Amino acid sequence: MGLDIYISRKTSSGKECLIHWHKFGPLSEWFREKIYDGKLDCNERPLDYLALVFLHENCVAALDSENWKEKMQEQLFPVKSDFAWTGRRELAYLKMMEAIAEDIEDVSQPGDGEELLIQITY
Repeated sequence: MGLDIYISRKTSSGKECLIHWHKFGPLSEWFREKIYDGKLDCNERPLDYLALVFLHENCVAALDSENWKEKMQEQLFPVKSDFAWTGRRELAYLKMMEAIAEDIEDVSQPGDGEELLIQITY
């Protein structure tokens, strides 16, 4: 158990899970603000494909940036002022952003009669 984020595609023939992220806390906070209107209720919601494009582009830009932590905090995942960067935390954020960018690359824009869905569970 734990924090899980599911991105699915719903078609006339059923639903297919496209992405499953586990324990990506900063990402769940981003979705809470952008998709869930500030409150996570574990319900499945429609997901705009452009939100995934935004995430992908900004993760790639941060990873390619000379100062990736600053770029990440400006565009995606701000951290509190008392947050202390350690080697382990840096590695965790880098791996998270790499996974986000890589996983989203495989998601195509929904076609006619298709819909992207998101569900965040605890």
